[in-house]
Parts: sequence; C-alpha cells; structure tokens
Amino acid sequence: MINVKRRKNESFESLMRRFRKQVQMSGNSLQVKKVQHRRAQKSENVERASTLIRLKRKSVLEHYQKIGKVAPKK
Repeated sequence: MINVKRRKNESFESLMRRFRKQVQMSGNSLQVKKVQHRRAQKSENVERASTLIRLKRKSVLEHYQKIGKVAPKK
C-alpha cells in the first residue's frame, strides 16, 4: 500500500506527481498490466466439450458446402 501525505503548501499536481512516481517505483503497475489480460485456464472437461462443439459445427458447415447450401470460403 502506497501512502503519500500532502506537504505543507504543496499543490495537488505535485502531490499527484509524487504519488505516480512512487507507484511506478513500487512495480505494482507492471504486475497489474501482466494480470490484466490473463485468461483463466479452463478445466479439461470444458475444453473437451468446446472442442467437440467446434468440430461438430465444422462438419455441418462442410456438409452444407458439399450439397451447395453454403458457398465455400475462398
């Protein structure tokens, strides 16, 4: 936890500048950036189920392309 107290006759801008500098020096912002876009790993059963659904959709699309209901991708 970063704690910054306002000094006597200190402007708000300089207080914010000191706070930002301490946050940057602490390394918390780098850790937040690393975790920000991290995806949680799915369980094996959920991953397997999504794979089966994707394969089923792909086979249905290929079938429709063969019989001419859907135009094939270029």
